[in-house]
Order: sequence, then C-alpha cells, then structure tokens
Amino acid sequence: MTTHRGAHPKPVTEGIPFLGFVVFPRQRRLKRRRVLYCWRKFRRLLVDYQNGDLLLAAVMASVQGWLNHARFGNTIGLRRDVLTRHRIVPPQRFPLQYVL
Repeated sequence: MTTHRGAHPKPVTEGIPFLGFVVFPRQRRLKRRRVLYCWRKFRRLLVDYQNGDLLLAAVMASVQGWLNHARFGNTIGLRRDVLTRHRIVPPQRFPLQYVL
C-alpha cells in the first residue's frame, strides 16, 4: 500500500477536519474560522433587520440553520453565547423626530 505524496499523517489528538468541524477521538468542535464567520454574518443580518432591509423570518431561518449545524458538535456553550449576545431588536418604524 502506498500513500499519496501530498498526504501528511498526523496523530488523531490534533483532530481531523471534516465538514466544518474538527473531529477528535471524544469530541467534535467547530472550526474557528467558521465561528468567526458566523459572528460577522449574524451582526450583518441584525443590522439589516434593524434597518428594515430584511424580514424577521429570514433572520430566524439563518439562525436556525446555523444552530442545527452547530449542535452536531460539542458546542452548547458557543450556541448559548451566540443566542445571548445577539439581541433581535425590532426595526424602528419612524424616526425619533416624528414620535410624539
């Protein structure tokens, strides 16, 4: 048996990247760059929602999709952090100068 010359064997204690996760013998963790992308995307979605450019259903669909992906890893603390840090505030319908 021969290995591909581009293959670099490494111990399983370093984890194996697979479908956005790093798989270890006893746990699955999300890749750091995917978590950072998630934070940025959520902030952008919330700003668009607060500006009235996006519907709440679109924001909720995106959040639910990410949460369902992330729950396959050991991410309970991360998911809790994402949900508590990002508050969904309804868009302001009228500028403050028109509110009596």
